[in-house]
Amino acid sequence: VPLTPVAVDAENRRITQVTNGTIPGSLKYEARTLLAIADAQYLKARWAFPFDREDTQFAPFTTASGQMRQVNTMQKRFSRDEKLDFMCYPGIGLQAVRLPYVPAVNASQQLSMLVVMKTDASLRQPGEAEVRHAIRLLQPHLPSEATEVFLPRFRIKGETDLLRAFQNLGISEALAPDQEIVSGAKVSRFTQESWLQVNEVGTEAAAVSLLEVDECAYSYPPPTRCLKFDRPFSVFVCVGDKAGGHTTSPEDFLFSAHVNMLPAWS
Repeated sequence: VPLTPVAVDAENRRITQVTNGTIPGSLKYEARTLLAIADAQYLKARWAFPFDREDTQFAPFTTASGQMRQVNTMQKRFSRDEKLDFMCYPGIGLQAVRLPYVPAVNASQQLSMLVVMKTDASLRQPGEAEVRHAIRLLQPHLPSEATEVFLPRFRIKGETDLLRAFQNLGISEALAPDQEIVSGAKVSRFTQESWLQVNEVGTEAAAVSLLEVDECAYSYPPPTRCLKFDRPFSVFVCVGDKAGGHTTSPEDFLFSAHVNMLPAWS
């Protein structure tokens, strides 16, 4: 069913409401749009052991390009009663920490934020293998240890073209732009917009994924062949087999005739 302007406006309001206003709905009404699938998610979680705002100070941060900047950095010394998982092995050039959130009532799982960083001079993000290695090496800090965490306070927003992302993963046939996926329909847009904020209180995050399918431009039908039998012609009544084939031998025709002239009808 083609989307209507009213339906699009209602969906945009729902997206904005679900994401608590962090990501406004961006669906647009197009007459060619057959359907749109929208998925909106929102998270607001408080740290199990929050940072004190008074301890937040400017501290140096080196960007991927090697520039040094002073950024708002949260600081916390975790006490023996504040359980924390971390790993720090200078020899392998990795450090990581898992910061837990306050669990929901009757929750069977514990939410947390994992932060992994390479400590060598490469200034590169850790790869998948390195993240897995850091997770394996995580261990709880002992009551006799004093553990301090310095984490920049940040807020980021971005949009990802999932069509291109899936193509890079090798999934190109069904999700190639402007490629007909089913008769008369093609994916015209597949994006994900995300928003993430980390501060002394906790984490707020939202993500909206939009998949739009448009109808393909109709192709012109092939030119019509006009067959006028307006001069002498022959007709044959042929025998067909059960498979739908037809005989081609003249001996198998049941009837045949040659039409050379026709009576005039008044």
